[in-house]
Amino acid sequence: MRNLLNIKYDVMKKVEIEEVSLLIRELFDEFIGFDYRQKGKDTFLDYIDPENIKNRFDKENHQFIIAKDENKIIGIIEVRYFNHISLLFVDKSYHQQGIAKTLFQKVIAICLKHNPKLAEIEVNSSLYAAEIYKKLGFLKVDNKQTKDGIIYIPMRYKRNNKKR
Repeated sequence: MRNLLNIKYDVMKKVEIEEVSLLIRELFDEFIGFDYRQKGKDTFLDYIDPENIKNRFDKENHQFIIAKDENKIIGIIEVRYFNHISLLFVDKSYHQQGIAKTLFQKVIAICLKHNPKLAEIEVNSSLYAAEIYKKLGFLKVDNKQTKDGIIYIPMRYKRNNKKR
Protein backbone atom coordinates (compact mmCIF):
# COMPACT_ATOMS: atom_id res chain seq x y z
CA MET A 1 0.00 0.00 0.00
CA ARG A 2 1.28 3.43 -0.93
CA ASN A 3 1.68 6.32 1.45
CA LEU A 4 -1.36 8.38 0.49
CA LEU A 5 0.09 11.38 2.33
CA ASN A 6 2.52 11.79 -0.57
CA ILE A 7 -0.33 12.30 -3.04
CA LYS A 8 -1.04 15.93 -3.84
CA TYR A 9 -4.19 17.31 -5.45
CA ASP A 10 -4.20 20.50 -7.47
CA VAL A 11 -5.70 22.29 -10.43
CA MET A 12 -4.18 21.01 -13.65
CA LYS A 13 -1.70 23.31 -15.38
CA LYS A 14 -1.48 23.71 -19.16
CA VAL A 15 1.94 22.06 -19.23
CA GLU A 16 0.34 18.90 -17.77
CA ILE A 17 -2.26 18.44 -20.53
CA GLU A 18 -0.11 16.12 -22.65
CA GLU A 19 0.64 13.82 -19.68
CA VAL A 20 -3.02 13.80 -18.66
CA SER A 21 -4.10 12.89 -22.19
CA LEU A 22 -1.63 9.98 -22.28
CA LEU A 23 -2.80 8.68 -18.88
CA ILE A 24 -6.44 8.78 -19.96
CA ARG A 25 -5.62 7.09 -23.27
CA GLU A 26 -3.83 4.20 -21.56
CA LEU A 27 -6.65 3.66 -19.09
CA PHE A 28 -9.34 3.99 -21.75
CA ASP A 29 -7.61 1.36 -23.90
CA GLU A 30 -7.29 -1.06 -20.99
CA PHE A 31 -10.62 -0.66 -19.19
CA ILE A 32 -13.19 0.89 -21.52
CA GLY A 33 -12.32 1.02 -25.20
CA PHE A 34 -12.59 -2.70 -25.88
CA ASP A 35 -16.41 -2.37 -25.47
CA TYR A 36 -16.57 0.30 -28.18
CA ARG A 37 -16.90 0.15 -31.91
CA GLN A 38 -14.52 2.34 -33.90
CA LYS A 39 -16.88 5.34 -33.93
CA GLY A 40 -16.98 5.40 -30.12
CA LYS A 41 -13.22 5.02 -29.86
CA ASP A 42 -12.71 7.86 -32.33
CA THR A 43 -15.19 10.10 -30.50
CA PHE A 44 -13.52 9.51 -27.14
CA LEU A 45 -9.96 9.82 -28.44
CA ASP A 46 -10.91 13.11 -30.09
CA TYR A 47 -12.34 14.34 -26.76
CA ILE A 48 -9.08 13.60 -24.94
CA ASP A 49 -6.82 14.90 -27.69
CA PRO A 50 -4.41 17.37 -26.02
CA GLU A 51 -5.58 20.23 -28.27
CA ASN A 52 -9.22 19.61 -27.32
CA ILE A 53 -8.37 19.37 -23.63
CA LYS A 54 -6.51 22.68 -23.99
CA ASN A 55 -9.59 24.27 -25.57
CA ARG A 56 -11.75 23.14 -22.64
CA PHE A 57 -9.04 24.13 -20.15
CA ASP A 58 -9.29 27.70 -21.41
CA LYS A 59 -13.04 27.87 -20.78
CA GLU A 60 -14.37 29.27 -17.52
CA ASN A 61 -16.99 26.53 -17.22
CA HIS A 62 -14.50 23.63 -17.11
CA GLN A 63 -12.26 22.63 -14.23
CA PHE A 64 -9.59 19.93 -14.10
CA ILE A 65 -8.14 18.56 -10.85
CA ILE A 66 -5.21 16.16 -10.87
CA ALA A 67 -3.67 13.81 -8.34
CA LYS A 68 0.12 13.48 -8.32
CA ASP A 69 2.46 11.10 -6.58
CA GLU A 70 5.85 12.77 -6.57
CA ASN A 71 5.95 14.27 -10.08
CA LYS A 72 3.77 11.65 -11.76
CA ILE A 73 0.13 12.40 -12.57
CA ILE A 74 -1.91 9.46 -11.31
CA GLY A 75 -5.46 10.78 -11.52
CA ILE A 76 -7.67 13.34 -13.25
CA ILE A 77 -11.21 14.61 -12.89
CA GLU A 78 -12.85 17.09 -15.22
CA VAL A 79 -16.09 18.88 -14.41
CA ARG A 80 -18.04 21.10 -16.78
CA TYR A 81 -20.66 23.68 -15.94
CA PHE A 82 -19.82 22.86 -12.31
CA ASN A 83 -22.44 20.11 -12.29
CA HIS A 84 -21.30 17.40 -14.75
CA ILE A 85 -18.27 15.11 -14.50
CA SER A 86 -16.75 14.62 -17.95
CA LEU A 87 -13.69 12.55 -17.02
CA LEU A 88 -12.53 10.61 -13.97
CA PHE A 89 -9.50 8.37 -14.38
CA VAL A 90 -7.00 6.96 -11.91
CA ASP A 91 -3.80 5.08 -12.77
CA LYS A 92 -4.39 1.33 -12.46
CA SER A 93 -1.70 0.85 -9.81
CA TYR A 94 -3.55 3.36 -7.58
CA HIS A 95 -7.02 1.83 -7.84
CA GLN A 96 -8.99 1.21 -4.63
CA GLN A 97 -6.93 3.64 -2.57
CA GLY A 98 -9.41 6.51 -2.35
CA ILE A 99 -7.90 8.64 -5.14
CA ALA A 100 -11.15 8.86 -7.14
CA LYS A 101 -13.09 9.65 -3.97
CA THR A 102 -10.71 12.47 -3.04
CA LEU A 103 -10.78 13.87 -6.58
CA PHE A 104 -14.59 13.81 -6.44
CA GLN A 105 -14.61 15.57 -3.05
CA LYS A 106 -12.31 18.28 -4.46
CA VAL A 107 -14.66 18.75 -7.41
CA ILE A 108 -17.71 19.02 -5.14
CA ALA A 109 -15.95 21.83 -3.25
CA ILE A 110 -15.22 23.65 -6.51
CA CYS A 111 -18.80 23.19 -7.73
CA LEU A 112 -20.17 24.54 -4.47
CA LYS A 113 -17.88 27.55 -4.69
CA HIS A 114 -19.44 28.41 -8.06
CA ASN A 115 -22.97 27.41 -7.05
CA PRO A 116 -23.61 27.21 -3.29
CA LYS A 117 -27.12 25.86 -3.95
CA LEU A 118 -25.87 22.97 -6.06
CA ALA A 119 -28.21 20.02 -5.58
CA GLU A 120 -26.95 17.46 -8.10
CA ILE A 121 -23.91 16.39 -10.07
CA GLU A 122 -24.36 14.25 -13.17
CA VAL A 123 -22.12 11.83 -14.99
CA ASN A 124 -22.46 9.62 -18.04
CA SER A 125 -20.53 6.71 -16.62
CA SER A 126 -18.68 4.12 -18.65
CA LEU A 127 -19.85 0.58 -17.97
CA TYR A 128 -16.57 -0.05 -16.18
CA ALA A 129 -16.90 2.93 -13.84
CA ALA A 130 -20.57 2.54 -12.88
CA GLU A 131 -19.73 0.61 -9.68
CA ILE A 132 -17.12 3.20 -8.74
CA TYR A 133 -19.63 6.01 -9.14
CA LYS A 134 -22.17 4.00 -7.14
CA LYS A 135 -19.66 3.79 -4.28
CA LEU A 136 -19.28 7.59 -4.50
CA GLY A 137 -23.03 7.96 -3.99
CA PHE A 138 -24.28 8.21 -7.57
CA LEU A 139 -27.50 6.51 -8.60
CA LYS A 140 -28.38 5.19 -12.03
CA VAL A 141 -31.10 7.40 -13.56
CA ASP A 142 -31.59 5.62 -16.89
CA ASN A 143 -30.58 2.51 -18.79
CA LYS A 144 -27.38 2.08 -20.77
CA GLN A 145 -27.23 4.42 -23.75
CA THR A 146 -25.02 5.07 -26.76
CA LYS A 147 -24.31 8.48 -28.31
CA ASP A 148 -21.71 9.06 -31.02
CA GLY A 149 -20.51 5.53 -30.32
CA ILE A 150 -19.91 6.27 -26.62
CA ILE A 151 -21.58 3.69 -24.36
CA TYR A 152 -22.66 5.10 -20.99
CA ILE A 153 -25.02 4.90 -18.04
CA PRO A 154 -26.57 8.22 -16.91
CA MET A 155 -26.03 8.65 -13.18
CA ARG A 156 -26.71 11.40 -10.67
CA TYR A 157 -25.29 12.36 -7.28
CA LYS A 158 -27.72 14.24 -5.06
CA ARG A 159 -26.32 16.33 -2.26
CA ASN A 160 -28.21 16.06 0.97
CA ASN A 161 -30.07 19.19 1.91
CA LYS A 162 -28.49 19.56 5.35
CA LYS A 163 -26.79 22.86 6.08
CA ARG A 164 -23.03 22.49 6.16
